Amino acid sequence: MAKPKSPPVFPDFLLIGPPEAGAELIKAALLEHKQVWFPPLDNILAFHSSFQLARLQILQKLLKGKIKIKLSQLRWLANYLLTPVPSVKWYSRLIRTKEEGLFKGELSDEYITLPFDEVEQLHRLMPKAKIIIILRNPVERSYAAIRDKFADNKKTPFERLTRRQLLALMNSDWARTHSSYQRALDSWPVFFPRANIFIGFYDDLITTPIEFMERLQAFLNIEAPVPFMVADMIPPQEQTFPEEYLKMLHPFYRQEVEGLANRLSGHAGTWLDKLPMPERQPTARKKKSEPPKPKSPPRPAD
Repeated sequence: MAKPKSPPVFPDFLLIGPPEAGAELIKAALLEHKQVWFPPLDNILAFHSSFQLARLQILQKLLKGKIKIKLSQLRWLANYLLTPVPSVKWYSRLIRTKEEGLFKGELSDEYITLPFDEVEQLHRLMPKAKIIIILRNPVERSYAAIRDKFADNKKTPFERLTRRQLLALMNSDWARTHSSYQRALDSWPVFFPRANIFIGFYDDLITTPIEFMERLQAFLNIEAPVPFMVADMIPPQEQTFPEEYLKMLHPFYRQEVEGLANRLSGHAGTWLDKLPMPERQPTARKKKSEPPKPKSPPRPAD
């Protein structure tokens, strides 16, 4: 008699970011609970349009020693890297665990950028999943992302970026894409019930971490007390984006924060109070008589 097929397994919750907004801190705190499980790697991005590129970047980081993997996780890693075409069955194998009853999560902070149709696809597979979105001041999030990307850039370390280079990076599509939170706030609630979506602020995670994690624990309905050691995980006070440069940011930042303040108030309103009207205007279409563009800013390292 043939053995009955096991139903596919999906995460119980998704921690979708955005990057540099505290998702890794939250994951570390949740892993203090022995009944919470995450895959060995973050951002496996099985349902993201840039999945193949993301998988290649993970392989490059592994080869460079930037990502550490345990011997016990090699089989999982081989399944992730060597399967040519991703499928629902393949993804389920990545999420399935030997131990029963674990509360399974996945950190994929790139999912904050998922377009409408891909959010719908993901909902069809895991309609009961809980979604965690952490919002951080868009200016500070972009600045932290640049600082992280150039931290180990030997050619152009972060400390050597000129004002012109820093502003070019802050105003680039690369920096602004993940700070466009309103797109996520428009798409995810269309498919997932509002009761299944947790919207938190990085500000609360840093200033009142215990209370923040207790609210998150209640949202996830984790029954056993969680020995959160969040206070020890909070990084030292980070350098903030220089105030004298704020007016030179792309108008996107002001528009995004205004929209968030109207929708969410609270911390978003405080972000708006600190953000002056921009002096920089959107670049007009270049005429043939204009001089050539200056050299591009340095590209972020992978």
